[in-house]
Amino acid sequence: MRSDGREKSDCGLRVLIVQPHLGELSETFLVAHAKDLPRYPGVALTTVLEWHPQRDLPTKSPRTESGPVLSGGPLRRIARKLHRVTRGLPWEYELTRGYRAAIRQSRPDVVLGEYGTVGVGLVDACGEEGIPLVVHFHGHDATRHTVLERFGGGYVDMFKAASAVVAVSRHMRDRLEELGGLPGKLFVNPCGVDVGSFAGAAPASAPPVLLAVGRLVPKKAPHLTVCAFAEVARERPDARLRVIGEGPLEKVCLDLAVGLGVADQVSFLGSRQHAEVAAEMRAARAFVQHSVEAADGDCEGTPVSVVEAGSAGLPVVATRHAGIPDVVIDGETGLLCDERDVAGMAANMAEVLDDPARASLLGAAAATRVRSYFDRDSSLGRLAEVLLFAAGRGRKPDLFPSAFAALAAPPKAARSLAEVDA
Repeated sequence: MRSDGREKSDCGLRVLIVQPHLGELSETFLVAHAKDLPRYPGVALTTVLEWHPQRDLPTKSPRTESGPVLSGGPLRRIARKLHRVTRGLPWEYELTRGYRAAIRQSRPDVVLGEYGTVGVGLVDACGEEGIPLVVHFHGHDATRHTVLERFGGGYVDMFKAASAVVAVSRHMRDRLEELGGLPGKLFVNPCGVDVGSFAGAAPASAPPVLLAVGRLVPKKAPHLTVCAFAEVARERPDARLRVIGEGPLEKVCLDLAVGLGVADQVSFLGSRQHAEVAAEMRAARAFVQHSVEAADGDCEGTPVSVVEAGSAGLPVVATRHAGIPDVVIDGETGLLCDERDVAGMAANMAEVLDDPARASLLGAAAATRVRSYFDRDSSLGRLAEVLLFAAGRGRKPDLFPSAFAALAAPPKAARSLAEVDA
């Protein structure tokens, strides 16, 4: 019997997931965590608590799908804010109250905080209620300078308090250890994809079309993709680059395509639904993405579009950035260059454009790797194992998934693979 009167349920693990927002096209993994975790053995119920951040601060009170967790209308909300302000309490005070109320309402066995910034806010509530905390990092929360300046101190306390911390790549895992993460608590689990929805590419018979998918933001460096394509397109008038996504760099990319003389070979398609993205992948020769560490420190986690492209059977032409080398084996399932090496990326683009048979071999190997190791079911199952372990319901999972066993690990990860669980 727990000290708070809640008994462990014999019918399965009750999970409270705290997410910053739901339903965005670019964050399907959050939706999958919320909807599909209950399908796994030992997991019975998932309740979603939504957090509305603006510059990593809450703009609304925490709420579940059934409504706000703190009772009362506008007057009660005003009274709570006045209570906090007149007593000089930090904004976290009201957030913690909301989280504690959600924990008491949903009666979970474990809490999963999506993003490190969310996890910091959960430490006090989980500690006060005696509930294990698992924190799942995804990308900018582990690298962006402004985030680390504000939350870095909180991360240190969170790493100590959390029962487990999940990173989506080896690169991210190393970053978290540098920030104070405890090696024995750091689990690597890339977000998987629906491999059934991304299949059927035929690079050998496809026209010379390169496809890029992702938000047009600095860390994805779409302008460098356009620059690399321009180097190969001038001598290949039938080559095409199709870009799916929107973002602040869209006009820069449009202007570059015009200025470099390839505007008639580059198409900007805006945002597309997942089915449309899958159809574009089936019609392409290769997938391209020039991810970099942005000036503000923002990095990828493991880009979902890269995994989707591999699942479809496309060779991936990309950079050695963040979690990309975890998915793409250079020379086997795709071709990699260093960040900001435009000439290197252009050479890799030329290789898949000029040699359809080579592109087909790379794509087939990519599909085999992704379908073996990076499918959504495997990723969700591994996350379920971490949650069960944190709640005292199962054995400790391996810190690294089997997909990484044969990889040439980065220096820090090489040590971790051998020693971190000792």
